[in-house]
Amino acid sequence: MATLREREQTATPVVARVRHTTEWIVGLLGAVAALIGAWMYYGPEDGTLTLFNSSWSATDITEGWAFALLMGGGVFLAFSFALAAYKLYKRDAEYTPAVLTTGVLALAALAGAVIYLFIWL
Repeated sequence: MATLREREQTATPVVARVRHTTEWIVGLLGAVAALIGAWMYYGPEDGTLTLFNSSWSATDITEGWAFALLMGGGVFLAFSFALAAYKLYKRDAEYTPAVLTTGVLALAALAGAVIYLFIWL
């Protein structure tokens, strides 16, 4: 009778795939809002903003909209970067350069939002 010999099995670590769909969507919304707010605040006074067949003159839009878009975009970007840093830290269970970089970007975005809040007030 023949004996069945099994091969020795070695454990190879499998890195879990992390999906960043939420971070990308929230981050893109925040970036678009912040860019529109920056254009409204720093752009030409006689310029027009056109989105989806609607156009607004920069003189018709109140100054509060620019600050609100800058602050909202900063908060959305901070949330996006913080969520990405949390997911990366949860996957790696240590502070890797990717975790630290996204954490610093989250703090920078939040600092920008707070600065524009104080300028607005």
